[in-house]
Amino acid sequence: PLALRQAYQLVNQQKVELQQRNQDISSSILYAQQLQQGILATQAALYQHLGPHFVVYHPRDIVSGDFYWLLDTGDTVYVAVADCTGHGVPGAMVSVMGNGCLIKAVDDEGLRGTDDILNRIRELMIMMLSRNKTEMTDGMDITLAALHRQTNTLQWSGAFNPLWIINPHRSQAPEGAMAFTAGHGGYELKGDRQPIGKYPGWKSFSQHSIALEPGDTLYLPTDGFQDQFGGPKGKKFTAKRLKQTLLDLYPLTLEEQGKELKRIFEEWKGRIDQVDDVTLLGFRI
Repeated sequence: PLALRQAYQLVNQQKVELQQRNQDISSSILYAQQLQQGILATQAALYQHLGPHFVVYHPRDIVSGDFYWLLDTGDTVYVAVADCTGHGVPGAMVSVMGNGCLIKAVDDEGLRGTDDILNRIRELMIMMLSRNKTEMTDGMDITLAALHRQTNTLQWSGAFNPLWIINPHRSQAPEGAMAFTAGHGGYELKGDRQPIGKYPGWKSFSQHSIALEPGDTLYLPTDGFQDQFGGPKGKKFTAKRLKQTLLDLYPLTLEEQGKELKRIFEEWKGRIDQVDDVTLLGFRI
């Protein structure tokens, strides 16, 4: 019958249009991925300024709300790992904004204190996200380190995200750090309990200053690895397990650590969907 044939043709046409639309969206997201890759610190730059290192970087979707960033100001190397609100395209858009705010604060405006930098990028992000007059709750958690190679000191500030230092041969604990487990040489500096963004009762960010020692290995994580469900009981990996894993991996080279962490993550996740973007940057003094 004519009506049935017309209906069949209409369905076919809609199917073709839908396939084309999906292809266009996929192409756009893949292009966005290329743009996002362009703002991440290159492996060459990381190696030049940090030496041996690894980056575990697993977006949940094609593009990520996480990013890692590096800038050399001549006497100081700034390195950051950030986790922006959301994942996928919305998270990626906030990550590009956060990256731009870091460049403006450090490179353009010449801010040098890690606390001053976080205070400034909070101002910038709130200003940008409030332009449409709607109540935006987007923002980011970040760990920002300033590495002074000549004096072998580190300035550090964090918005929720921590900094981990592992060195079983350390002469003493880093100032202001909490030990992972007694006698194992793992230490945590906790970030301030506030994000980069609007937050009730917000205050100025604090800054930690640490005397580095040979063998110190620094880890800048987001919460994606520890929050991944998996394992034999389908439970979260947890921060405690991740810190113990890093302690166990300390004798390995940084390259070997990175490979092993990627293997451990995939093995833990198994067939369970990835729950969040994952980033973990490690380097040794």
